Amino acid sequence: MLSIRGNHRRDARAKAFTLAEGMMAVVVLAMAVGAMMGPLTASYQQTRTVKQTTTAISMAQQLLDEILSKPFVDPTDLSMTLGPEADELGRASFDNMDDYNGYHDSTDTTAADSMKTAAGTTITWDSNEIYSRAVTVEYRATPDGPQSRW
Repeated sequence: MLSIRGNHRRDARAKAFTLAEGMMAVVVLAMAVGAMMGPLTASYQQTRTVKQTTTAISMAQQLLDEILSKPFVDPTDLSMTLGPEADELGRASFDNMDDYNGYHDSTDTTAADSMKTAAGTTITWDSNEIYSRAVTVEYRATPDGPQSRW
């Protein structure tokens, strides 16, 4: 019986992992997980960037559409003075394109220029991402810019 128990112990040791083999398995597994995480992280960042870009383009397009819906020349006095007139205190009272010159707003609800709807109500923003919009209007004599004087 002693010889059987001795053989059984030798067989158990031969089938078991050594500490070195276990450590090598852990290193190989860690490298495999690291190799898989790289593309997943890049994919997440790319998705986030596309979402941010889409949101920014949508917000810019909305404001541009609003501006383009206004007449080119002020309907009350036919002036072409850049910026809002004295009685136009906010975006809701802008009556032509040049009133938007210098306009800016932001999704930062704590800022003085927090984003509002065209009617003037503040937009609640539930994201920690901050977007801002700024408008510059200029009159041009030609599509390429002001005419050069030689």
